[in-house]
Amino acid sequence: MMAHCFQILVVEDEQLILKNLVKKIDRLGLPARVVAQAADGVSALALQEQYLPEIIITDIRLPGMDGLELIYQVQQKYPATKFIVISGYSDFEYAKRAIQLQVSDYLLKPVKEEELCKSLSRLILSVQSAHNDLELELQTEGHRAKVELIKSYIQQNYAKDINVNTIAQRFGYTPTHLSRLFMKIEQVNISKYLSQIRINYAKQLLHDKTILVKRIGEKVGYPDPYHFSKIFKSATGMTPGEYRDSICK
Repeated sequence: MMAHCFQILVVEDEQLILKNLVKKIDRLGLPARVVAQAADGVSALALQEQYLPEIIITDIRLPGMDGLELIYQVQQKYPATKFIVISGYSDFEYAKRAIQLQVSDYLLKPVKEEELCKSLSRLILSVQSAHNDLELELQTEGHRAKVELIKSYIQQNYAKDINVNTIAQRFGYTPTHLSRLFMKIEQVNISKYLSQIRINYAKQLLHDKTILVKRIGEKVGYPDPYHFSKIFKSATGMTPGEYRDSICK
């Protein structure tokens, strides 16, 4: 799978510095490329709308709209955008304001290639990590939703001839994959979950003495009376008849 290439917008009003920055970024060999360049904040804002770069490297002192205002404007609409601020002014107020805007880094001119590389590398790794975490979270949420559907299916069809194989086939999984997924989300084996549902319904039906134990087994998905009795006793420590006697005294 091809690595994601991060798109960068560089904003600098001094053309020579702008060209040098772009050349330095190209030489770094990072999974990032400059897709747009601007010499002022207003143009940069328009280019942001056009290209939607994930990273903006901007000078603070810009004509029309300064870098800090540019960052603020972009953050209002595209909060995921990351920023590296460059400045020839080691003024604390600028640095403090940049920190308040949660920029990723603050570099002083002249920007050294090594520092630029470190700054961009850290930023790219941070964004990649966040993307991976989000993807994992979305996958987990998707799996959780699928397992909820499977649980609902089991609760509605427990009386039928269903098992791990038929459930897996219905939902497009292999039995092994489904078993692992269900165990990961629910912390219980899917076969055991199906059995628990059936036994719980059997317990309810056993309160009614007019229903034969054999019939109850059939109603909860165990047409073989011997198998039903064996499963029930394994789960409760009593046969269905013994359980009925204990609750219907």
